[in-house]
Amino acid sequence: MITNHLTEDELQQYALDKSIVAPDLQGHLQHCEECTAKLAVYQLLITEINQQPVATFDFDLSAAVIAQLPAPVTKASTNKYPVAIFSLVAILLAGSLIYLYRDDLLALFTNTNMAEYLGIVIITSIAIIQGIDTYRNYQKKIKALDFS
Repeated sequence: MITNHLTEDELQQYALDKSIVAPDLQGHLQHCEECTAKLAVYQLLITEINQQPVATFDFDLSAAVIAQLPAPVTKASTNKYPVAIFSLVAILLAGSLIYLYRDDLLALFTNTNMAEYLGIVIITSIAIIQGIDTYRNYQKKIKALDFS
């Protein structure tokens, strides 16, 4: 048997659910009038709380909250031309490199057939499209983070 009085937490746990309390605490409650009196107060309090009606609102709370929220601010897109500019720069850069190294490229492709040229064009096109798509996804994510 415990010689010290039970703590408030132990008394509240016992009042809520007697099955989770250790047997030595139950033995103490049988012999201690002070702890038994405190337990009776907690049991009465818990009983009264459980008998309270569930709180309900007589108005639409969600409508009241939404009415107080600020209106969303839409900003005009400031990035109208970056994809076009990026594409133009990429084409100019590629064209410049092809022009500068035309003799070497010509020597490299003298013994190639049309399928190899087609493969190069397809791979280059896919790379450009992937770059544009990555940039657009980046812009969407930045817009989603921009709360102001």
